[in-house]
Amino acid sequence: MLLLLIATPVTAMLRGTGDQTLVADMRPEVVSKLLKSVEQKWIHSKAMVLSNTTDNDQAFVDMEQSCIKVSTAIVEGSEGQRDRVSEYMQDVCATDGTNDDKTLCSGFASGITGHMTDDSEFNRDELKLSQFCRNFWEHEVTTAAQAEAKERAEEMEKERVEKEEAEKKAAAQAAEEAQEAAKVKAYEAEEAAKAAKAATSKAAAASNVQTNETSAASTQANETSAASGTSNTQTNETSAVSSQTNATATPVEAPATPVEAAAAPVEANSTVEQTTTTPAPASPANSTTNATPAVVVAMVSEKQAKTAAMNATVVKNATVVKNSTVAIRK
Repeated sequence: MLLLLIATPVTAMLRGTGDQTLVADMRPEVVSKLLKSVEQKWIHSKAMVLSNTTDNDQAFVDMEQSCIKVSTAIVEGSEGQRDRVSEYMQDVCATDGTNDDKTLCSGFASGITGHMTDDSEFNRDELKLSQFCRNFWEHEVTTAAQAEAKERAEEMEKERVEKEEAEKKAAAQAAEEAQEAAKVKAYEAEEAAKAAKAATSKAAAASNVQTNETSAASTQANETSAASGTSNTQTNETSAVSSQTNATATPVEAPATPVEAAAAPVEANSTVEQTTTTPAPASPANSTTNATPAVVVAMVSEKQAKTAAMNATVVKNATVVKNSTVAIRK
């Protein structure tokens, strides 16, 4: 019966609050959900006041409007009878919800009945619920907001600690990765330095080998040039000795002319012929040009000795022939 009495005014009130979806009846479970919704908004606003985010007076003005609408609808729906309000609110607060929700609901109910009088007509027409809403804001809502702020602060602290630990872990991981990267870079630099050193040593060794080969080739060329000069000198000396030998043998032919012109005896002519043919062996001296210098010198010395002996014989024979010719003429 009570529900039927208060259904129409409360429904009209809810249409005007803008705090919840419109309801079609005053069933306790429906009103309980509505009351929980507005109470959470009040607590959140008070928490913002406690965190100095919102002004307290402005936040209370917004809370007071919705609080008066809800409480007035409940009183008018019970025709101002305090006992009916208490009975109905017991059904509203008994629905499912947390202990905090039930505590707030009970505080809201006791606050309304505490401001009502025994005069139903006065309660219905003249009861002012602004002071009730102020008291509820300053006590129950503030206590709930403080608990929520504490819980929120704990959650924020937990999030901060988790974030800090995550940042530390990420920094440690980044430092470890940077250290590993530095080790890899140092190793690569060391290997590059070793490779460069090995390449430099190899190039230096190759350069030394090339220098030695060039020096050896130059030395060999110089030795070949010196040997060629020595050979030319020996050849020139041999040619000079040969020329001297030929020059020494050539005058032997001169004494032969008087012998042949004097029509000397056959023996004298034979001697002259022997003398004339004797210088022929001088030609081998030219063949010694390409011989070994020591052999050439020995051959030249021997030839010179033979040539000198032959020249002496020729002169002696020529003198004998000459004397014989003079004796015959006499």
